Amino acid sequence: MNRRTCSYIGLIGLTSCLIYLLLYILFVSEIIKPPAQSYKDPPKDWNRSNLKGTWATTYGGSSNLINGTLDTIIIRDDGTFKQIYKERRTNYAFETPWNQWWLEILPNGITRIHLMGGRYYVAGTRIGELDGKSQWGDGSSPEEFYDPYANENVEMVNQLILDVRMNASGDFILYQMWMTSDQGFPLFGDEYMLHRKTSDIPSS
Repeated sequence: MNRRTCSYIGLIGLTSCLIYLLLYILFVSEIIKPPAQSYKDPPKDWNRSNLKGTWATTYGGSSNLINGTLDTIIIRDDGTFKQIYKERRTNYAFETPWNQWWLEILPNGITRIHLMGGRYYVAGTRIGELDGKSQWGDGSSPEEFYDPYANENVEMVNQLILDVRMNASGDFILYQMWMTSDQGFPLFGDEYMLHRKTSDIPSS
């Protein structure tokens, strides 16, 4: 390897380092933000009817699209909802009856929807079947989830709580709680943490 080749390789390495350094600076300065960190509160003139419809998400990456893992929430404007969770690979299924839902508006303006009897399947079926109870000890204590937007712990015993947010395109989304406060917003691929509306017409 001659001197010119070595210099060329060294220049490429230096350029790569500078690019990574620039990206890091941009990220730290919040010029580049994880998408979920940019999700904002809905406008003041929104109402309950904006939530009416069918919402869906998948968990565990794109492979689960093939396996058929699907978490669907159907919301009616009469204050009832139904959650349907299915895993084709294991033939696992869970479905609520038409249970009640209600909205909680925090002092800082953040809105959360409470789905009574809903389950948290982000971390898998074992956690979901605990119905918000702790996975540690005798299971009698509530699990402490974390709301990244309200910056506080949340208990979800026998209910599923989601943050009502809006993305940069103006679409409503329902964002999941975290298992721990140090989970952090993913820079890419946060689809498993949110439900998107697939239809404005609730399924029967």
